[in-house]
Amino acid sequence: MSKFFDVEEVDFDLLGAKNPMRSVLEGYVRTLAEEGKGFTFGRRVDDRQVDVLKLEDNVGQVLGNKFKMFYPNVSPYLAAAKYFLRDFLCYIEVPTFHTERETGLKKASYTKFLATANLEVANFWVDGDLSETVSKYEKSVIYFDEVETDDYEVPILKLGSNKNGRSITRPRSYLDLSKKGTRVVPVFALKSYVDTLYKRIHSDVARVTFIKDNGTLRELDTCMSEELLVDLYKDSSFVAGMLESAYDGDFLGSKVIDRGYIRVPEVGSSIYDGSGIRAISYTRIAKTQYGVEPDMEFARVDLDGVVFSFSSKLSKLTLDEVGRVANALVADGFDVSSLIDSEGRHKFQIDSYQLENWADLMNRVLSTTFQRNLYLFMVSNPQWFGGYTGERVSLASEVNLGRFNSASILDDLDDLE
Repeated sequence: MSKFFDVEEVDFDLLGAKNPMRSVLEGYVRTLAEEGKGFTFGRRVDDRQVDVLKLEDNVGQVLGNKFKMFYPNVSPYLAAAKYFLRDFLCYIEVPTFHTERETGLKKASYTKFLATANLEVANFWVDGDLSETVSKYEKSVIYFDEVETDDYEVPILKLGSNKNGRSITRPRSYLDLSKKGTRVVPVFALKSYVDTLYKRIHSDVARVTFIKDNGTLRELDTCMSEELLVDLYKDSSFVAGMLESAYDGDFLGSKVIDRGYIRVPEVGSSIYDGSGIRAISYTRIAKTQYGVEPDMEFARVDLDGVVFSFSSKLSKLTLDEVGRVANALVADGFDVSSLIDSEGRHKFQIDSYQLENWADLMNRVLSTTFQRNLYLFMVSNPQWFGGYTGERVSLASEVNLGRFNSASILDDLDDLE
């Protein structure tokens, strides 16, 4: 058997088997993080992600083929996925859809969870007694190694948490690895990647590009250096609040480890933002650039108030002026196809209420990106939005912003969806 896998006696921890393969892959992933490249094992969410299974070792052997000694005559993806589930803690993504409550529209999403077929790993997860864990859950995964080599369905245990702490659950059905878009990533590789990224952003501003659940691309500048952040914001109290709410470097202790994201400062976010942090889906990173110059243009813009201010200004315009605003939005590249056809004809007479509803919907779909673009549009068109600067001007405005407010601790998750 290849020395890539073998040791005389394998020890386990929460992440899984402590064998040479794990150390080698951790090293590859660490290097990719240093080079600013995203990674995956077999199935990409973006073409820029490096498929580790296609990398070659120092003697020219493709890494993915090494897993086929356990599961011959199948793809490297299936062989690796089964091997990882058998001996390691794994992060799983399964494509699904969810329906938006407000619009009734179906949106692409993912079911995300941690899983394993290894009872020692499961026992480490709940910090339990191994004999009790084996007695309780062995029947659920005992047939893992008896599944046909080319069978895509495998038994697993889901590892999560409830009000009593960490938990193990038995899924009603096997995990189907053939489902398009399903990804299996060993958590030891994710930890290695995030640890490296976390270290780098303590000395650099990094621009992280990742893919949201709906397939759109998101760029986010981030940094964990208090010194650099204070120099950029000139506001030590705001920076302190950002860092207090951000990821603390304890990867395995994270309460959202099963969701595949960390919460980090967004450099350039508004000082009016209640937290100043956003979520990065580290399993879906396409690339990272270190040492970038952040865009601070919106640092003193009340982004939560942009849509409200837009609506407020619209309500004071005539029908003719509202129509010209809609035309100008199209000219600036906004998607106003629900109101204006591809030939530039209005589908009906556009009033302020309809344009306000359009802005509300776009805000829910595109969130921060839309808010920033709408702010730039408004300050560039003083003939309709005279006096608007983007700054928070009154308590009344804050009160009326309730439905747009993103200061809650969970709001940053819109960047993942």
